[in-house]
Amino acid sequence: MEFPLLDTAVHVQYGAAKERQVRHKAHLFLGDGRQSQIDRTTSGLRWSLTYAELDAAEAYRLRAFCEGLIFGETFAFTDPWTGEVFAKCRLAGSAFLMVAGASLRYRVELEVEDAE
Repeated sequence: MEFPLLDTAVHVQYGAAKERQVRHKAHLFLGDGRQSQIDRTTSGLRWSLTYAELDAAEAYRLRAFCEGLIFGETFAFTDPWTGEVFAKCRLAGSAFLMVAGASLRYRVELEVEDAE
């Protein structure tokens, strides 16, 4: 499954943000006070996507994609900055916001994270 494109053939609009999460485990050795840290993250990338002024077809395409995912199901997502395809991504959290504005233009917010 692949993340849907907008009518303009892009995945995101201006205003999207990307961050790298740093997760690690620290181990403290008793007796001598030494500590080691093990990185548990392969990429830790998360994209915050905000769409504005979408028409109904685009907004409902995103909604149908998100609602159609089975819990824990992954999908391919293309990083808009590098063009790299991340084959195992998932929706981050459970928030999907879709708001209808004036003249039936929609605003959508969601987050995608690399699941590897």
